[in-house]
Amino acid sequence: MTAPNPAGCYVKVFDQPQLRGAADFLNGPMRYSTLARLANGANWANRIRSLEVGPGATAWAEVNYAGTSMDLRVDTRYPTLPTALVGMLKSLDVRCTQAPTSVP
Repeated sequence: MTAPNPAGCYVKVFDQPQLRGAADFLNGPMRYSTLARLANGANWANRIRSLEVGPGATAWAEVNYAGTSMDLRVDTRYPTLPTALVGMLKSLDVRCTQAPTSVP
């Protein structure tokens, strides 16, 4: 598992609903045009079923940068995703916001 960006600029992804199962951090700022070949060797393409956006990030989740998409808000948990995105995400754009006053 990758360590989270200490400034809170990350999206934590899970392979099960309700923020359970295998997990990893996708740190930003970074535009992940594919989730299949990440730097740490992980493959998160078509695996994400829930996620959590860090306190210093926003994100844009898409199916291969086209089609169905979802704007992800800062410091928000998504225990379930819209049906059209469950297990279908292939790309993610993680953007950093102003650093929070404190990161837990």
